[in-house]
Amino acid sequence: MSEPNDAPEPEMLEAIRENVVRLKEIASREMGVSLELAEESIKWIDGYIDRIRDEVDEGTKDTMIDMLGAFLGETIIRNHGGKWEFSDGVLGVRLEGGLFASPFSKVAKQMREGPEHSIHGFYRATAAMRDHLAQESGDGGLEDDLKIEGKIIRGTFSTCTPKIRASRLRLLHYHDAAGCLARLALVPAIPLIIFALLQWTIPAVVSGLLFLAAMGLAIFVAGRIAEASENAVLTPSVVVSASPLRLLALANMNTGASDEPILAMKLVEFSRIPRHSCEIGEVIPCVSVFRGDGLEKWDDFSPQPLSFATGDMAALQANTDLLDPGDIALLRKHVKEKSHPSELRELRWIANENA
Repeated sequence: MSEPNDAPEPEMLEAIRENVVRLKEIASREMGVSLELAEESIKWIDGYIDRIRDEVDEGTKDTMIDMLGAFLGETIIRNHGGKWEFSDGVLGVRLEGGLFASPFSKVAKQMREGPEHSIHGFYRATAAMRDHLAQESGDGGLEDDLKIEGKIIRGTFSTCTPKIRASRLRLLHYHDAAGCLARLALVPAIPLIIFALLQWTIPAVVSGLLFLAAMGLAIFVAGRIAEASENAVLTPSVVVSASPLRLLALANMNTGASDEPILAMKLVEFSRIPRHSCEIGEVIPCVSVFRGDGLEKWDDFSPQPLSFATGDMAALQANTDLLDPGDIALLRKHVKEKSHPSELRELRWIANENA
């Protein structure tokens, strides 16, 4: 059995190539289509998936995913380089610079979820993402925060990042996750003081170590959030409800595969947002981190008010001024028409109405 980051067994590679040959034969015999390991064939397969995805049963879908995923992966390798490899138990293509793409997963998503997971877009984005990430890393390799799984801050092809210096102490106070860890760190602090006063050395040492470990973890998390606050994507939001305090945020989910924006909006809730009056309709500048396993677009984003990281009113105003007025108008339009998501954390894709 292959371990994470291992090459597949020769028999598996042979099965992949046999699936490619089988797909070519079926396409030629039954549909009169000559498939080659080229973009035009991927484009045709993309349309074919959309035409038949609602007409075939699950067993047929599984068989097609095996064949089409093999063809997609081999086409990527033929035209963009790379090799088949396991990463965390997932079989995919490891490209130059370390980029890992999952053709079987992508085919399965388009087959089961629809054209928003286009394998043609995935294919076209592969070279662009590979070149971008290699350029970001400088030496041709990938930094830890530039993995394709989407657990990244940079790599979203955005040039719009806030120009601030994030305060870790401020994040420990206002950010839910960092603040919760900081409060938990106070739990061993109480017995630490008691044991120290009673001169109980060993219990005091244990409580002290627990306090330092918990506080260290809180500071580490605050540091990661501070990095996101300084380097993630500046995104707009507007207040839609004061009690509970809810924001409607908008983000461009395009990873850089094309010039056209791919817009989505999301409803999020916070207990408080400092430095803002939080009146309905007020614009709140946020920073967003993106997640997902697709190449041509992200699957989700997490907005966080910029004022969690800085209380500098001049910096907050400057970043508010950087927001696209068209995006703000679009948010307000959806609020007025009540066409925005009604459930928290629900992602709603919208057409490019700014075009």
